[in-house]
Amino acid sequence: MPIDTFRRRVVRGLAWESATKLGLQILGWFSTIYVARILGPEAYGVVAIAGIYTLLVQLAVDHGPTAGLVTRESVDAADLRAAFWANLLFAAALYAALWCVAPALARLYELPLLADVIRANGLGTFAIALRVVPTALVLRDLDYRARALAEFGGQAVQTLAILALAVL
Repeated sequence: MPIDTFRRRVVRGLAWESATKLGLQILGWFSTIYVARILGPEAYGVVAIAGIYTLLVQLAVDHGPTAGLVTRESVDAADLRAAFWANLLFAAALYAALWCVAPALARLYELPLLADVIRANGLGTFAIALRVVPTALVLRDLDYRARALAEFGGQAVQTLAILALAVL
């Protein structure tokens, strides 16, 4: 790839990433404030505690094979299949561990509801696992616009679901 094309893609990618991050941050602020008001301090605290543990699991899954797929000189269909299934199995193993640990965390915090909230919130781990290979392919092509739009769309759907669940 010529250096001018590469530079142009990087600059456009930076613009898309910056705009997306700013939009997601604003969306996150408003939804957090709204959900905290709907749930009240005690219920929101349970959700926040659950979020700490599920986020750790989801970060581990999200950063699985992505870097390897992006930095390899060439990637074939077998590599993509192997990365997809390995990451999905990794997500299942981490979710199973989270499921097993949830009751102990609930006892630790003396919040019986916490176990169920952790288990329900942890289901998002599988959605994270499903996006890893497509995200790596988009990053390989330096198509930050597609990544930014997909990330913003996914976050918007997640925010709407959180708001709906909080209202219910």
